[in-house]
Order: sequence, then C-alpha cells, then structure tokens
Amino acid sequence: MKLLLLIFCLTISSCLSDDNICPSNEDIKPCSCSIGVDNRPSISCEGLESVDDLKKAMKGMQDFKFSNFYIEKSNIGILPSDIFSDIEVRFMNILFTNLTSLSESLNMPAFLGLESTLEYLQIRDAFITEETPLIRISLSHLKKLQFLQLEGNVMPTIGNDWFESGPYRLRQLYLMDTYTKKVGSHAFSSLSELRRFSLTGGSVSEIVRDMFPSQATYLETLDFSNNKISVLPKDIFSRMPSLNEVFLDNNDFTTIDEVAFAQVWGQLSHAYFYGNPLNCNTDMKWIYKYRLPESLQGYCATPPSLRYRYLSNLTLTDFLN
Repeated sequence: MKLLLLIFCLTISSCLSDDNICPSNEDIKPCSCSIGVDNRPSISCEGLESVDDLKKAMKGMQDFKFSNFYIEKSNIGILPSDIFSDIEVRFMNILFTNLTSLSESLNMPAFLGLESTLEYLQIRDAFITEETPLIRISLSHLKKLQFLQLEGNVMPTIGNDWFESGPYRLRQLYLMDTYTKKVGSHAFSSLSELRRFSLTGGSVSEIVRDMFPSQATYLETLDFSNNKISVLPKDIFSRMPSLNEVFLDNNDFTTIDEVAFAQVWGQLSHAYFYGNPLNCNTDMKWIYKYRLPESLQGYCATPPSLRYRYLSNLTLTDFLN
C-alpha cells in the first residue's frame, strides 16, 4: 500500500511539475499561455504596443518554463537584453515585430538568461528599414543554440564579429532576404558544427573560402541564392566532405566553373543555377563527363542554339558544334 501511495504521489508531482504548467493568463496580459502538442506551455504575445506591455507581461511569467515563446505583430523598439532572464525558453520566435535593437547597446549580448535553454531562435521582419538596420548580433553566450533564422531583416553588413565566438553548437544558420552588401572574410569560420547555411536576398558579389570553418566537416547545404555573385573562388568547396546541396539561383554566373566544382561535383545531390545568364559553351562540357547531381536545375541563356535548354537535358553531343 505504501509503495502504491508513493507511486501515486510521484505521478501527481510529475503532472503538476513546473514543466507543464501555464501562468495565469490574467497575470500575463496582453500575452496568453496554452499547452502545446508537446504537452508543454507556450506563450503568445501579439499586438503589443510598446516594450512596456512586454515588461508587464513578463512579471507574471517569472520562474516558469516554456517550450515556445512568440512575439508577433508588435511594436517593441529596443528589446531589453535581460527581459527573459527570469524564465526558460527553448524556441523563441519574434515575427513581424518592429525592433530597433536587440539590447541596450551594441556591446550588450541579447537574450541574457537563456544561455542554457534556448535552442531555436527566429527573428523575421523585425528590422525592416534602412534607418533601423540590424547592425550586429551577439549570441555566443547561448551555449545550446542550434538553429538561427534571420529573415526579412535589413542587415547591410555581416561583420567578422557577429559569430567570432560562436555559438559553437549552431548547426543551421539561415540569413534570408537580408539586403546584405558585404560579408566579413571570416564571418562564419568559428561555426565548426554548421550543417546548413543560407545567405540570400542581398547584393553580395564576393565570397571567400575563409568565411567558413577551415574544416567544414559537417556542412551539407550552401545557399547563396538571389545575390550578385559572378565568380566562385577555386577553393570555395575545399574541405567540405559532407556537402551535397548547392543553391546559386538568381546570381550573375555565366559558367559553372570546373575547378571550383570538381572537388564536390560527384557528391552533390542538388545543384541549382536558375536565373543565371549561363553561356553553355565548351567551358561547361565537363559537367556531362561525370555523374550528374540527382537534381540539376537551371537553363542556358546562350548560345542561341541552346537558349532555354535545361541543364539536366543536355548531353555531350550538344557541345560538338
């Protein structure tokens, strides 16, 4: 009987643990809490008119643990660096919310207090004007962060200092529709665990191999779509043994360089070149001497005899003339 009582008490304690309890919605207005499909509480804050609304709501969340935290369609301005210091969050999403800074100063790390819990961070359409761009981000203290997506934010320059000290466990980095013009020569070199990388929707014209870890052992995907790149460094794909996807759509390439791609061509499953002014002359004949990627996408712009022909439909005989 005592054993059954002990088991019952432990079961009740588990059900009532802080891990799956919401704070009172009355205490966290104008935010709300609900239990998600993972049986853990999630916070939704929508339509906040100022950072004061968020501060008020946070007072009712102290010491609670949340799976997801959403801030949507709000006007925050400066996000205090320690505003989440009294809670735990695994997945943070700030969407369609006006921000001018992620902390009180450029030297102040953002999201203080979430060092040992935050695994996923998405900031979308928050820094949307050239007057208030995202100038710098410091996340090296977020030791568990594995996923970072910055989408639709004006980020003119991504400097070497953005990720120079990590976060070292970061595996997926998506910088999408960034309006970026310049990237530091070593910008992502510290991210040795990186698997998937995107830098799209800017006007970047030059990339170098040193942007990435010297041994990019785990890197599987590179996406530089929608930029202004016309030439790849000869060594750009060196020391990338796991690379299997390359997306270079809507750039300014006139050819697919054999020296650059020879190191990885045989291991690629996806190679995308849509929207490039490709000149399908004899310089591209090499492609059809090897196994083609499972998905080779793009088409010729010139010569006239091959215009609009899809790369995947060409053969060596198309290059005889």
